[in-house]
Amino acid sequence: TWADIDTINNVIHVTRSWDHQYGTGFKPTKTEASIRDIEVSSAVIKLLERIHQEQMAAYLRTGYRDADQMIMRNQWHTVITDTACNKALAILQSDAGIPKEKQITFHGLRHSHVSYLISQGIDIYYISKRLGHSDITITMRVYGHLLDSQKKKEAFKATAAMDRL
Repeated sequence: TWADIDTINNVIHVTRSWDHQYGTGFKPTKTEASIRDIEVSSAVIKLLERIHQEQMAAYLRTGYRDADQMIMRNQWHTVITDTACNKALAILQSDAGIPKEKQITFHGLRHSHVSYLISQGIDIYYISKRLGHSDITITMRVYGHLLDSQKKKEAFKATAAMDRL
């Protein structure tokens, strides 16, 4: 919801999930570890603020009131499903000239996000918490192979540190 976006501190608060399967509304997250704060860039916050302004203007024109203050609703004011998000993403990728066999889903973007963070030397413990994993071993099991490329850098840093003793 819009209330979960902290525009002052550039944070998205993840505190609950939406029940797409049974349509019962909000539900608890999958695990307690899924409740987390995700730091985002100021560019993401600016984009969200623009979307919020456009959404409020559209609602004002149509007289729609959203008691839940949902970020993502479609033209019929229902919550957008995972399938609809992936279809929209596929259209954007096609429009960008990305061949169908190279296109990615939102879940794939999650993996790409982690791969990028690892390639930039971001701490795996931080990544694990950012993903909402209850245990770092989950993150290591899924993404550990990507850390092999960091091993040489870390070995160099470790031996250099020992040499400074």
